[in-house]
Amino acid sequence: MGLRPSSVTPPAQVQTPGAARTLDLRWPFGMGTGDASFLQRLGQSSGIGVTNSIENTAAWNVVNSLGIAITRANMGATGGAWFYPGATVYSWLTERPGGVVSMTRNCFDFGIVCRFDAPTAALLGDVGVGICCGTNSEMNGPQAAPVTNPGVMFGPTGPGAVSLRSRLAGAGPYVVNELLAPTITPDVTEYHDWRLRVVTGSSNFDPYLVGMIDGIEVTQRYAWTAAAGKLPSPSAFAANNTAFKPLWACRAGGNIANWDFAEAYLRAAETVEGLL
Repeated sequence: MGLRPSSVTPPAQVQTPGAARTLDLRWPFGMGTGDASFLQRLGQSSGIGVTNSIENTAAWNVVNSLGIAITRANMGATGGAWFYPGATVYSWLTERPGGVVSMTRNCFDFGIVCRFDAPTAALLGDVGVGICCGTNSEMNGPQAAPVTNPGVMFGPTGPGAVSLRSRLAGAGPYVVNELLAPTITPDVTEYHDWRLRVVTGSSNFDPYLVGMIDGIEVTQRYAWTAAAGKLPSPSAFAANNTAFKPLWACRAGGNIANWDFAEAYLRAAETVEGLL
């Protein structure tokens, strides 16, 4: 399976009849150095507030990257950068619903169009697109002193390596650590659309998560159920703080020199067909 040519073309904005899409939140080009907002569908008005964070020697900048005006996180010697939609959380079923579910936010795409400078060593911190539990905003934290929270992370994990990882509980091991085969591992120094897709189940199939690059499923589909034991519960971080929060990050501790991102997005629909 090959990836399509590198592109910064954003996900299609055309509304499919019956798609029931209710969210189309996007972090626009040229975000700059301050906190920002996702834009609602078609960019009509400000949506969810987005928190930008940097650490150690990292700095934000706006540059021409491969002919694209983008926001750059320059990591310096030890730095990293990440962003997330404030304290906003999202909910989806982690067991079969046992019947028809008509809520229009059953299926989600969390993605980013970006490129990374080539990693120089193993990446222990959060790098790529992730899902955290509750209002927590990190899974592995920074490269220099990684934390071990429950969550999911999909992205580069070292030179020539891309992995999907998940952890069920704080301080626990990875229960998923899927390394992509070399034949489908992209050149991370080119622009790609990195995405985690969550699909609510039905009475006939389990809810699942899958990692995607440039619109192509490149990982296994992992059932999001307690019985499968592969993905964290919404209360895995705190019993009184449930649901999930997306995370976009490059906390590489200097092992990636620059992270150039053109767009982050979040979409939801009643069915997976509504995300296509």
